[in-house]
Amino acid sequence: MTTRLLLLAVLVGLPFAQANAAHEAVGQADLPLSLTCPYPGGAGPFVDTGIELPLKTKAGAVLITASMEIVLSPNAGFLMRPTIDDAAPAGVQALHFIGEAQGETTTLSFSRAYDIEAGPHTFRLQFSCQGNVNARAG
Repeated sequence: MTTRLLLLAVLVGLPFAQANAAHEAVGQADLPLSLTCPYPGGAGPFVDTGIELPLKTKAGAVLITASMEIVLSPNAGFLMRPTIDDAAPAGVQALHFIGEAQGETTTLSFSRAYDIEAGPHTFRLQFSCQGNVNARAG
């Protein structure tokens, strides 16, 4: 599975009349490398994944969808959130923790609409974690 950040501009009441307009309203970015958790104990501060998507939006809202395949060892956890123009919306958007189980591989994803002004923006995906966790790039 490829790790991705998919961004769609939500065009309320406006049809996709021109193909050249649609390409500016949709974007996708992939994880450039696999991620390893830098925090062996408790979860640390959020850091960038390397997923970055500059996009000129034409609407007042965007739909951000992200999905990561993660491998967790016992007592590990993974959290992710988007940033819009270097600002993180309130709260973590997706998280997964396991206890003393043998470990697991799972897909962690979220999808949420955010109000923003039309114009150029930079969207990023950040993560935090604890323990032995790897996010795979495919």
